[in-house]
Amino acid sequence: MPYNPRQRKNNIREIQRYLQGISYFNDKIPLIIPDGFFGKETENAVRAFQREYRITETGTVNHETWNKIVFVYRNLVDSNPLALDVFPSRNYIIQTGDTGMIVYIIQSILYAMHSQYDNFPAIQVNGIYDNVTYQAVKFFQNLANLQQTGKVNNHTWNALVAVTRHLT
Repeated sequence: MPYNPRQRKNNIREIQRYLQGISYFNDKIPLIIPDGFFGKETENAVRAFQREYRITETGTVNHETWNKIVFVYRNLVDSNPLALDVFPSRNYIIQTGDTGMIVYIIQSILYAMHSQYDNFPAIQVNGIYDNVTYQAVKFFQNLANLQQTGKVNNHTWNALVAVTRHLT
């Protein structure tokens, strides 16, 4: 059965996805966007991979390179879970008006507490440290015997993280 252009494009996209995934773990592999075309960016990523993993550097994907890319990718994604270290520093404070991933995480913990405990205030997970989040943090700080500032400092963060061990 002949190898048609659609199959070729799908195979290129597959190898690009593997290389993209590897690049998340290894900064020496350039990030590429899987598009199904074997252009200069893909060739450079293949060369970087070959160099990094000690395969003859050709910039093309032969059987040896394909197998090694798949092997490395699977070992990376199937490794032990990586810790997500999101709290910026011991002196950092998250407060009203802040936005971003860390606010989503704080709100998610508070939402889970509301879901499990009837007396815990309801909160919307939207990534914006709004007045509702502020009030829920103050409520939590009171329960945890922390200073009720409505802001998340290192102490409040550690208490929130500790609570997650008890949430289902």
